[in-house]
Amino acid sequence: MSASTKHKPDPQKTITVTLDAAALGRLEAAGQNPQRLAARALRLAATRLEPAKSWEAENLDAIERYNARIEQSGLLNDRLRRF
Repeated sequence: MSASTKHKPDPQKTITVTLDAAALGRLEAAGQNPQRLAARALRLAATRLEPAKSWEAENLDAIERYNARIEQSGLLNDRLRRF
């Protein structure tokens, strides 16, 4: 593989995450790396944002129709609810 076809990793940014001491202690006692766990969780959250927005945009019309129907007619189980 030539140098021109190698994938360059995205530049990294430094952020600060605040975590309570007890949780940090439990992670460290379990041999976990809090920085690595936080980075992995944030990357996962970031990758899920775009598909969720796309799904919402694709289904917005159906969601609005459903909400209008519920507002007009109520839920099917309204008469069965006791609260």
